[in-house]
Amino acid sequence: MGAPPAEHADSIRRSMRTLTGLMPDRAVAVGTAPREAAHALVADRLPVIAERFGWRR
Repeated sequence: MGAPPAEHADSIRRSMRTLTGLMPDRAVAVGTAPREAAHALVADRLPVIAERFGWRR
């Protein structure tokens, strides 16, 4: 929260770039559509995100 907005945006950009790079590899590896692979990647990471930032709705 204390970092400048540009630094937060850069962090989000790096994370998204990593995920979008992993998605095609996962789709090919497990034989699914890219969208399904993207959903699986997010599902894999939800526990880590919830642990780090809490779970809010």
